[in-house]
Amino acid sequence: MARDARRDAVYYQGTSDNLTVARHWVRENLYGAGAVCPCCGRLARIYRRSMGPHVAASLCSIYRAFSEHPENDWVNVPELLRGSRLGSGGDYAKGLLWGLIESRPEQQGPTVGWYRLTEAGVGFVLGEVGVPEHIWVYEGEVQGHEDSIVSVFDALGGQYDYFELTGRRRSG
Repeated sequence: MARDARRDAVYYQGTSDNLTVARHWVRENLYGAGAVCPCCGRLARIYRRSMGPHVAASLCSIYRAFSEHPENDWVNVPELLRGSRLGSGGDYAKGLLWGLIESRPEQQGPTVGWYRLTEAGVGFVLGEVGVPEHIWVYEGEVQGHEDSIVSVFDALGGQYDYFELTGRRRSG
């Protein structure tokens, strides 16, 4: 049975019906368990997201798809990952938050599930660029990050074989 996220949230106890006061109160209480908005009743919360092994492995798999088929501009990531242990959960989409993947614009065809690595994403997969290990997200927008920086190898954490995922050769 799913836990009710509102159970631990903070509820507004004030008497003001001023929207500015309500907005300020919600902003002050976004961290931790979050706050229930006094205006609409929705749970408002900042989420801490990690550049973990599943996100990094998904990015490596996207890299391999483009390496093997450079003629493709976009890849259907859910289809690419189907049947693998990365195939459920949508961790690949968290790459958007770090700016490591981008979704296909509508004018270029179907958009749902179609992505490609950004220049920063390629740099991350190749080990040339590090990213914040943890970011803070509210309403799908990054609000900030912690100072620790990780490489793709740190993020994979030994749970996946980098060379198998990317199709790159081991050097030496």
